[in-house]
Amino acid sequence: MPKRKFNKTTQNYKQHTSNNNIGDNVNKSSFVVQDFKSNPSCPHGPKVCFEKGGKKFFSCSAFRSPKECQHNSEKILNKGHIKKANSKLCMSDYQINYDNHGSFSKGAKRSRKHGSPIRFFTNVPLSQILLPVTDYKFCSQCDKFVSNSNQHCSKCDDCTSKDGQTYKHCTKCSKCVKPTWTHCTQCNKCALSAGHVC
Repeated sequence: MPKRKFNKTTQNYKQHTSNNNIGDNVNKSSFVVQDFKSNPSCPHGPKVCFEKGGKKFFSCSAFRSPKECQHNSEKILNKGHIKKANSKLCMSDYQINYDNHGSFSKGAKRSRKHGSPIRFFTNVPLSQILLPVTDYKFCSQCDKFVSNSNQHCSKCDDCTSKDGQTYKHCTKCSKCVKPTWTHCTQCNKCALSAGHVC
């Protein structure tokens, strides 16, 4: 059996965290007091802003579990919030990959099968941004380059995918949704099929 190497840095970190109780604070999230009018909302009302490990996120004011409120997973800076803040900005379909992040890098072991969901916003007309034809195609209806998997929806009059998947149109919601989502008759909206709780 091979001998385990002693890691002095790890030992010092364990001593430091046990002496200062830093490990206790890392897993705790704290409530951030701010004006609720500017917060995004879910069916239960305005979301509450929390801070954990130096990062801020919004969570449902009624439920903390993502299983109980499907809107809990909404990102702090999604397309709707950015467009509200500045209507001149448009989202490009160019997938941004990070070298140092497994989920958002192309071809890594932990990479997402549909590619990186990270996009950039710009005030430059999207028709002027040329993307490589190996991974992107030009949509004449939208007058911009989009991902090869992004299909133009004639009902929405847009190429609706935001994360590399081919979205499908829901006539009841009057919008395109992810292919793994189905329409819930109780909620009267589309949600992730697996584990959906109304």
